[in-house]
Amino acid sequence: MTKTQLSSELGIWQDEGKAKTVEIQRLTSALQESEDRYSRMLDNLKEEFLFYRHDVNGRFTYISPSYINILGFGPEEYIGLAASDLWSPHPMNKAAERATRLSCQGVRQPPYEMEIYHKSGALLRFITIETPIFDENGRVIAVEGTARDITEKRKIEDQLDKYRVMLEDLVQQRTLELEVSQKQQEDIIEFLPYPIFVVDRGGRIIAWNRAMVTMTGIEKTAVIGQNYQLWLGKFYDPSDPILVRMILDGWYDPEAVSAQKRQRLLQEHNIRIENNKVMAERKVDSLQGKDGGYIWITAGPILDRDDKIIGAIEAIRDVTEIKKAEKRIVQSERRLHTLMNNLPGMAYRISRSENAWKVDFVSNGCLQIFGRDASYFIGKKLDELMHLIHPDDLPKMQKQAGIAVENGIPFQCEYRILSGSTETKWVFDKAEILVNTEHDGSVVEGFMADFTMFKNLEKKLRSENLLLRSTIRDRYKFKNIIGNCQAMQDVFELIVKAATTDDNVFVFGESGTGKELVAHAIHEASERKEKNFVAVNCAAIPESLIESEFFGTAKGAYTGANADKQGYLEVADGGTLFLDEIGDISPNLQVKLLRAIDGGGFSPIGSRRLVRPNLRIIAASNKDLQKMVGAGNIRQDFFFRIHVVPIHLPPLRERGDDIYMLINHFLKKYGSSETIVSLSRDELETLKKYHWPGNVRELQNVLRRFITMKNLHFMELPGLQEKTEPQPEPVEPLLKVKDQNLRDTMLQVEKKVIRQALDQTRWNKSKAAKLLGVSRKTLFRKMKACGLQ
Repeated sequence: MTKTQLSSELGIWQDEGKAKTVEIQRLTSALQESEDRYSRMLDNLKEEFLFYRHDVNGRFTYISPSYINILGFGPEEYIGLAASDLWSPHPMNKAAERATRLSCQGVRQPPYEMEIYHKSGALLRFITIETPIFDENGRVIAVEGTARDITEKRKIEDQLDKYRVMLEDLVQQRTLELEVSQKQQEDIIEFLPYPIFVVDRGGRIIAWNRAMVTMTGIEKTAVIGQNYQLWLGKFYDPSDPILVRMILDGWYDPEAVSAQKRQRLLQEHNIRIENNKVMAERKVDSLQGKDGGYIWITAGPILDRDDKIIGAIEAIRDVTEIKKAEKRIVQSERRLHTLMNNLPGMAYRISRSENAWKVDFVSNGCLQIFGRDASYFIGKKLDELMHLIHPDDLPKMQKQAGIAVENGIPFQCEYRILSGSTETKWVFDKAEILVNTEHDGSVVEGFMADFTMFKNLEKKLRSENLLLRSTIRDRYKFKNIIGNCQAMQDVFELIVKAATTDDNVFVFGESGTGKELVAHAIHEASERKEKNFVAVNCAAIPESLIESEFFGTAKGAYTGANADKQGYLEVADGGTLFLDEIGDISPNLQVKLLRAIDGGGFSPIGSRRLVRPNLRIIAASNKDLQKMVGAGNIRQDFFFRIHVVPIHLPPLRERGDDIYMLINHFLKKYGSSETIVSLSRDELETLKKYHWPGNVRELQNVLRRFITMKNLHFMELPGLQEKTEPQPEPVEPLLKVKDQNLRDTMLQVEKKVIRQALDQTRWNKSKAAKLLGVSRKTLFRKMKACGLQ
């Protein structure tokens, strides 16, 4: 070979070497770029994917960064571990272990499942694909694998196991997903508890679930591919449209059918359209082998991606029991409503909404308690109704209600309400607190009863008991009244009873018996004791001034009226008005007083202001008002208005040994603490035998003079001896016996004696019988025989 040829070949070799070098560099650069891209791809795997490499002993030599997100382990923790170190004891991991072992031996394995512990201890399910890596001699040097977290999918449905095959071929993934989705829909329809069938665009049945078979008794194989109209006639009246037909014809689409035509059809056949679904309720003769009942039919469209109808689905639900339950609920609610509205009280329900309590319901009992219709309360906030509760009781009620709501405990409280402009009632309120934790709301359901009668009775009994206990300690004295005889004990009992009511009282008895003391005692023992006690001597007021004194005058009413002046009635508002010598007021004033105390009120002279006083009248007189009624001096209606609780005060001469107690009382009261004043036996007998026309008042004045003069010589007045030592009355013949037999004579004697006993005891038959020494029954019999009825 010549030098020239050699040089030529060498040049060619150099050129080829350079070209190969460039190619090698290009391939090296491409390989590096591919490896970088591959590494970036691994680094950016989604959280449900992870990539790993392990040696033939199963120990990891590489893991993708997604491991820390999926399993909680970083690369430094996982490198060097065997895959089986984190496997759970689940049986599927035995197959996984076998597959990994075969991969290490060079045998490529299909995708398999495994269950692995998360770093937190939780169990995760993965589907894994492993690929063995060979060297140039065909020996396995490593295994690479990808794993996908399918934990949540396995929890939802075991059928998602099919998705493992999607990892083998990404190209087929979409196809498999569609197949699984279609199968899933078929399974859902198949196992739904309601009868369901599906038709295609041509009306052929393509799905007929188990519940449909149970309801109709027709197997799926007999209807699939058949037209629905052949099988659904038993569920529809011939005149009613079948709902799937309406769907296929586009009745739910406002653009397909005119609104007028659609509305007419819906009304005629009782059909509703909501959210592109057609719904109707139908009654059938037979259902699932039972007698007829009610079904609820719902039909909806099946649309393609372009929202075109490709079929329809119809569900048939047996609502017979629901209808029966609804009927029972309506009947129960009707009975409950009737019961609530006939209860002697008010049922209510309030709920908390937007941090405010609102009234949801009240029964008709609100009219009896508050005097207002239910419409006044329903929908109002509770704060708007607080004015109906008595201001003095409102804080107590709110405090107890707050404690009940805060602790979820029952609430009960007694308080006063304002049912009218002036009327106050006591109510007993009891309720249960229902807490709805789901919506963080509360509901109160309760019942309110009118408790006024019981509170008044309780108040009366408490007052009577208090007064009786106080009188038990000193049975001979009540307030400033002293007496031990039975007549005075009866007076004490009447005072106690009168003090516990607001009824008007009439006190009658001779002058000086203590009528004003009785009035004071009633006032001081009553609930009115904190208010005014106004005593008026009706006989001492001039006729020309009596109206202005009772009703008051307005400024400018007459010459000299420079200011408003309250009358007795207004001064006594809330307290007691004592009218002494009531028999001396004129019939004209009686009419005005009657109107005022009956609630009609009065106006002061010269004023249009209406005054309605709340007062209690205690009247007194030493006259026989009943005779004055007969004579026309006292109006009958006025007499009955003030003569509600009559109290008779006995004269001092009929009170027996009470005179000694009174003498002792007045001597202590008016005597000096340095000098003991006492009376001799003769002086005491002198005072007892005296007939005391001035009664206790006269005795009081006599003892005051005795304390000063130290003797009773001042009582030796003309006629005193005759009064202290009564002379025998001239004997009056009891009867005339001329022309009378013994029986008539005895009857006349008995009549005379019985009449005297009755007059002496003021016709108290029990006392008269005791005075005569006979029983009440005998007295009544003899009175009837004598004509003394």
